[in-house]
Amino acid sequence: ASLAPDVLKKTLSHFKNLTSLDLGGKKATAAVFTLAAKQPWASTLESFTYRECGATPFDTVGLLGQATHLTSLSMTCDADVLRQLSNAWRKNRGGDAAPLLASLDL
Repeated sequence: ASLAPDVLKKTLSHFKNLTSLDLGGKKATAAVFTLAAKQPWASTLESFTYRECGATPFDTVGLLGQATHLTSLSMTCDADVLRQLSNAWRKNRGGDAAPLLASLDL
């Protein structure tokens, strides 16, 4: 059974030390990703998997742009999303730092 978007948002807000996130399904909406981007664990997220869901890959940029420790990314997206992520990581890691990705599955 899938969780309603409001339940999913409330659940994500209770985690304090989340390092891995795998989201998918129609109820994983843009609002869920917007809330996730504001959580304290967003900057320490190490692994993220995006499955087909109610949000678009573009809706993940706010969250993933904060994930400056991300080493594993799995998602289907276009070059524009990857470019935005790369720019966000560069900016949020101090300008010249390269992304830490060790695993990229597109």
